[in-house]
Amino acid sequence: MTLDEQKNSDGSYEGHPKIDLVFNAVYHNNDPNHENSKFWEWTPSGQLILSTVNKAVLEELEPGKEYYIDIIPVNFPMPPSTAG
Repeated sequence: MTLDEQKNSDGSYEGHPKIDLVFNAVYHNNDPNHENSKFWEWTPSGQLILSTVNKAVLEELEPGKEYYIDIIPVNFPMPPSTAG
């Protein structure tokens, strides 16, 4: 997916302005064998909007750049945290 927009959104959280990150599915017209073209064949459109109040995210994500978005199921119940 391509990050197409970073925009200020209505609202805030604990005094921090909310920022929307708008990702859209992409297609490569010039290469029918490209993985984005293959994805587009079966999923011709898609959009994911994430909202954040963490401005540091803006330093990590560049508009116009493509990113993988992984959706991985979580098995419940969650194991106890091993962080310590």
